[in-house]
Amino acid sequence: MKVSSFVHACEEDAVTQLTNEKIPYFNAPIYLPNKTQIGKVDEIFGPINEYFFSVKMLERIIATSYAAGDKFYIDLAKPLPLALFLLQPKHVLENQVEEMADVGVVEVVVVAVVEVLSVVEVLQEVAEVVVFVVVVVGVAVVLVGAVGDHRTRC
Repeated sequence: MKVSSFVHACEEDAVTQLTNEKIPYFNAPIYLPNKTQIGKVDEIFGPINEYFFSVKMLERIIATSYAAGDKFYIDLAKPLPLALFLLQPKHVLENQVEEMADVGVVEVVVVAVVEVLSVVEVLQEVAEVVVFVVVVVGVAVVLVGAVGDHRTRC
């Protein structure tokens, strides 16, 4: 699947602009049209409506040998929908995970995402408890400080 267009070389890496609506995995192999691997996804950056990513070139592959606009490709199983990276309600993410399962994404990934969602729920509950404890301790410190100040003045 076509994933990006070459923009320019930066040091030994290739900077490419995403031409697909899906986000590639980190370290996903990047190929030329003839299916020759040239490197791996290194960093993803840019504003939410115009993504770029750098390609860490394989040995003996020179980033400056490509011209602006050259197309790079990726394995169909390597990009992920943008929605997985955005904060969304749990039911929306579960629906997207189910859609990914329907199109043949490995079941292990689906199970892992569902488990991560469960962990996130637990962490949110723990965070609420921690905030409550911090507030209670803060009130107690203020009260103890007020009582201590009153005793030292007398």
